[in-house]
Amino acid sequence: MSLWYNLYCHGENNPAFELPKFHNKFRKRFRLPYSCFLELVEWASQSPHLKRWWPGKKSASGKPSAPISLLVLASLRYLGRGWTFDDLEEATAISKK
Repeated sequence: MSLWYNLYCHGENNPAFELPKFHNKFRKRFRLPYSCFLELVEWASQSPHLKRWWPGKKSASGKPSAPISLLVLASLRYLGRGWTFDDLEEATAISKK
C-alpha cells in the first residue's frame, strides 16, 4: 500500500472521489481527467501485452505484481512531468528494478 494507491486507486473507500476539487487536482497532477485514467486502467487490465501485471499474478521472486492502476499513474507522471524512476518508486512503493 502506498500513498498514491490510497489517494487515487482505492476509490470505494475515499469520499473525496465525489468532490470536484479532487478531479481538478487529479487533472493538474496527471494531465488528464480521472475518468480517462479509469479508462486507461480498464484497457491495461485487459491488454494481453500487460498480462504480467493482471490481478493475482506474481513476480519472478514470488511477490504479488504491482497494481496496474499504480503503473498507469506512474507512467502518466513520468511522461507528463518528467519524474525519475526513483521519484516514482518513492511515490508508489513499486521497485524500479
